[in-house]
Amino acid sequence: MPEVLGNLKGIRNSIIAELNKIYDFKIDNAQIINQELAITLTKITNFINREISVYIDRAGTVQSVCVGDNNTVNLPNTNNRRGEKKLCGVRCVHTHPGGNANLSGIDLSALRLNRFDAMLAIGANENEAEKSLISFAFITGLDEKNEFTLSCSEPITLEEAENIFFPNLISMIEKSLSKNEGNFNINLQKEKAILVGMEYNGMENTLGWTQED
Repeated sequence: MPEVLGNLKGIRNSIIAELNKIYDFKIDNAQIINQELAITLTKITNFINREISVYIDRAGTVQSVCVGDNNTVNLPNTNNRRGEKKLCGVRCVHTHPGGNANLSGIDLSALRLNRFDAMLAIGANENEAEKSLISFAFITGLDEKNEFTLSCSEPITLEEAENIFFPNLISMIEKSLSKNEGNFNINLQKEKAILVGMEYNGMENTLGWTQED
């Protein structure tokens, strides 16, 4: 049976039981995240004041749940390697106590190191979990030094994140990596911003991103 990893010291058994239930969540494989999981993670984060990270595969199955302290969470290396120029097939969703949805330098380093499909940060809203914001980053390709380049989103609502068609994003990233290109096959603006258009359930959704070299 899967178990919750990380810093569980001082957490009551009833909360650990709630954390174990996260393994039962199933994300639609078209989605990067759903609101139910994000809200559940936010509520538990607010109660224990610690970061929680969840690792999800492309089938939408939760592979691992890990608890950190109030400043950080352990981001273990994944063994799910799929080739040197492939993403690992797992995304990391984690919470930030206090409501800050921006990704940290540690988050971005972990994204590069593990070649996650995406790194998501939920800024846990202490008053209304449903109004928490979320940001995420993903690998866009390789630069002239053969190092991974990243794109980071601005914080968006949980509803907006839920409506992103994740398979299209993964497809674009892996095509870029397979061609050993650093420009993600999308026109970059002088401000190093890219515009990604996605379609979900017949509705077009366009998001702006900031390029991280």
